[in-house]
Amino acid sequence: VPVLVGELEWRQLAELPGWQTERDSYEPDPAVLDLIGTAVWTYRVVTVLGTWCSDSRREVPRLVEILDRLETPVFEHEMVGVDRTRRVDDAELAASIAVERTVERVATIVIFDSDGVELGRVVETAEKPLEELLVDFLAPIEGW
Repeated sequence: VPVLVGELEWRQLAELPGWQTERDSYEPDPAVLDLIGTAVWTYRVVTVLGTWCSDSRREVPRLVEILDRLETPVFEHEMVGVDRTRRVDDAELAASIAVERTVERVATIVIFDSDGVELGRVVETAEKPLEELLVDFLAPIEGW
């Protein structure tokens, strides 16, 4: 299975078998997307993923689909690929993403507010749809 390590863009992941299909098949709840679309603050979303990991292959395409469907520029999404050590080898990159240098599991998705405060994270498998978790994480800031 191909392994992409370091900073990634969706186009690189979309070239891997199954990633684009997962994204295209995901149907986020439109009502929840409408609520997220009312967000007025800015947020940073950092995803540490492994291209070899089934959780990453499921959750990351879904997250990308959600963020792309939102008609709001409030989210900045950064993706970092790791190998099976789950370690971000480049110290400068590790410092810039503000997530642990070695993550316990992948995918690890972390949501930060504009001040760099962590609002929430999803590790491995989301316990409910990602768009609902985004609402849970943002609600205290947005006042929903």
